[in-house]
Amino acid sequence: MAAFSAALQLTDLDDFIAPGETCIKPVPLPKAAAPASHLAVGADETVYEVTKDGDATAVTETATISLNDCLACSGCVTSAESVLVAQQSHQQVLDFLAASPDVPVVVTVSPQTIASLAASHGIAPAAVARKVTWFCQTYLRAARVLDAAFFRDISLVEAANEFVERYREHTARHPPVVETAAPDEASAEGVAAAGPAPRRRVRGRRAAAADEGVDFSQQRLPMLASACPGWICYAEKTQPFVLPLISSAKSPQQVAGAVVRQAGDLARAYHVAVMPCYDKKLEASRADFYNDVLRARDVDCVLATKELDALFGLLAPPGTRLADFPEAPLDAWFRHDPASGELVGVPGSASGGYLEYLLVYGAQHLLGLDVTDPSVRAAAVTVTPGRNADVVEYTVRHPERGDLPPLKLAAVYGFTNIQNALRRVRSGAATAPAYHYVEIMACPSGCINGGGQLPPPSHATLRREWVAHVEAAYRPDGARLAWPHENAEAMRVRGHVPRDALHTQYHAVAAQQDAGGQVSVKW
Repeated sequence: MAAFSAALQLTDLDDFIAPGETCIKPVPLPKAAAPASHLAVGADETVYEVTKDGDATAVTETATISLNDCLACSGCVTSAESVLVAQQSHQQVLDFLAASPDVPVVVTVSPQTIASLAASHGIAPAAVARKVTWFCQTYLRAARVLDAAFFRDISLVEAANEFVERYREHTARHPPVVETAAPDEASAEGVAAAGPAPRRRVRGRRAAAADEGVDFSQQRLPMLASACPGWICYAEKTQPFVLPLISSAKSPQQVAGAVVRQAGDLARAYHVAVMPCYDKKLEASRADFYNDVLRARDVDCVLATKELDALFGLLAPPGTRLADFPEAPLDAWFRHDPASGELVGVPGSASGGYLEYLLVYGAQHLLGLDVTDPSVRAAAVTVTPGRNADVVEYTVRHPERGDLPPLKLAAVYGFTNIQNALRRVRSGAATAPAYHYVEIMACPSGCINGGGQLPPPSHATLRREWVAHVEAAYRPDGARLAWPHENAEAMRVRGHVPRDALHTQYHAVAAQQDAGGQVSVKW
């Protein structure tokens, strides 16, 4: 299957996973040719039945790979899985617009996409948002252009409530033992202590996921982030023991899908999401996110930032740049300040701020601390960097209550670091988990560095420098920040959506064997 690259590499950080040795969708072959005929294979690998007179009739069709095939197969696991498939492309959007002129369109745009466009085109993020809104309304027939950050606020609140519930359930089962000795500050060191995970070919059951004898099915902690579909695919295909630990809160993209399908006037709209990551296409294709009543996916099509940028050139007049586009007013479900017109961000990382919000929410509800107060934070929160920039751990202790156990949280980005973090998770005792919460993202540097983002404008630009430039566009100097629960409109919308529509579940994918009887993953 030439559509798959030989090695899908993530930036210049040398953190990648190669596909399995074979990627095969079985195609039925005839058991035998008719009398006086034989079978032949054409240049396109189609099997033909050839009569004695030389007439050839195709008896199979060339196999095609759909996103559903990718989700059901354990043959490879990648981040930014750039697969050539018939679904989930900008051409699919154009075909739909031509075939269904009377169906309304809704477009949801991620803040990482806005930042990537702003950095690449040299335009302020708020202006980019308004120009993208105008383009989608004008050329994609969008009835509404929404902000994934609006739905991220709903996802964050759901995740924070789930974290507190899980923590209290855990401590009810396993009363904590308060540390009396010096705290273990080797946590971040532990994630990267051995350095990068060795590159090796894993034989047999995949990717060191030998979970025999370990039962996490009844454990509530640590809670692991659920917003990154690359990480979810990896866990389902190679680390099924962690599935009970992954947060059930849907990602912002899928919260947007659930909300749109609940909105009366938009329920049957064609929903397009623009995201920084190709794996978001896989996420939208999950069977869990199919609406049986409406017979539609919650998100119909996902475009990467690169694909939206390509549409600018395809649909706008020749020579027209993003800077030349007019600006349209932002939707009420676009996170911005109506008075100033500027975008409103959330504290924390450029991957959605999950760790930061759960740290603040957990400290308040579990320790009685307001760590938004700088003096309280300085006394209560310890930050421990790892051996690389993609591992950071946080410990929250009550400065005056020695009887309260500390909260331990971590941010872990990139598959090498994820592997090491999962080793720590497995080594932790049921009564004392290594962490209470881990923000996990498959891409080094997180979502801002997703594989669907625009590349640096010049090969002379170091990737790390470019990622820092995009991150600066994600949160410009002086940008207004607000906590998710302060978004009154998002909280109103959340109150009108059934809770189960905002949560999901995960499924282990059975290992498949190649022709040699083995499945391998290269690190």
